[in-house]
Amino acid sequence: MTVARYMFVLLVAIGAASGQVSLAASLDSSIKLTDKDTILLANFTNGTGDESFNDALEQPLRVSLEESPFLSVLSGFTVAATLRDMAHPANAPLTPEISRALCQRTHCKAYITGSISREGTEFLIGLQAVDCVSGETLAQAQSTAQSKEKVLDALGEAVSKLRVELGEPPESVREFSTPLSRATSLSFEALRAWGAAMRAQQENVDLVEGSQAAMPLLENAIKLDPDFANAIFAIGLIFRDALQEARAREYLIRAFACASAPAYVKSFAMRACTTASSRSNTRRP
Repeated sequence: MTVARYMFVLLVAIGAASGQVSLAASLDSSIKLTDKDTILLANFTNGTGDESFNDALEQPLRVSLEESPFLSVLSGFTVAATLRDMAHPANAPLTPEISRALCQRTHCKAYITGSISREGTEFLIGLQAVDCVSGETLAQAQSTAQSKEKVLDALGEAVSKLRVELGEPPESVREFSTPLSRATSLSFEALRAWGAAMRAQQENVDLVEGSQAAMPLLENAIKLDPDFANAIFAIGLIFRDALQEARAREYLIRAFACASAPAYVKSFAMRACTTASSRSNTRRP
């Protein structure tokens, strides 16, 4: 159980004990998902005509959703592997038909689509959760950004609304929500490079080849935004998987030190660095 999920269960238990949350409320028919359900992230459509949004918002959407202790998001590696099992390319567009087939194979309860469009100087973010079996809409949420610089936080606001619509208690959403402008990067080019790196890793059958393809993209991401904790963290993981512990420790500590580092980055980086340090001490004569 993750720290966030543990805190979620604890909050519900405390609320129930104090009379603030009743058992009946937890069984309310308006709750569409439970913390036992898994969701699939499907296509995010850019209808603005601004190419800088292409492939830039999928990973921030995942980051925002994964903050929830109530939702479990299917990993990109599992998505790519399942697509191959279905005789589709690992990077096949997740159309409604493919999404429903894929999430039924992986026992997902719902899939989520996203979109961004432009109306004058404003940007409209839309999210929709769809039942994998029936194809019916379970929940939807919208948010408006007054400018391009506000798009990431508007996406985070839409995610918060969707989480509540899907049945997560509002107090949990407030507790586990970080503005995406802080949790990721304000550079859309850096976000695109990070997204491309994640896809390169996930879509390649060979882990080493995937990491080799991802590395220059991640290096470009942190060149564009030197404080981009997620990209720095991803490089640290690549070095860790390659058993280059000194380099891994260097990047994980750097990611941990970033003010923008999400909680999962700080937690994992601390554990990884502690483990690496223990191994190093064990090897000393």
